[in-house]
Amino acid sequence: MMITQREVLEVLREIRPFSETSFRRYVIELLEALDDRDLEKLIVKYPSYLVVSKQSFFILQKRQQVIE
Repeated sequence: MMITQREVLEVLREIRPFSETSFRRYVIELLEALDDRDLEKLIVKYPSYLVVSKQSFFILQKRQQVIE
C-alpha cells in the first residue's frame, strides 16, 4: 500500500499535541516511509516547508536541515 501525499498531510494536521522535536522526528520517519516518487512530489510541492494546520502550525525546513 502506497502512502499518498494527501494522507501524509491529513496525518500531520492531527498530531499537533506532539512536542516540536517529537513532531520533527515523526515527520522525518513518515517522509522516509513514502515511496520515492511520492517523496519527490511532496518536496516539489512544498520545497521549503510543510504547513500542518491553518490556525496553529509547525513549519519544517527541508529534511536535511531538520535532522539534528
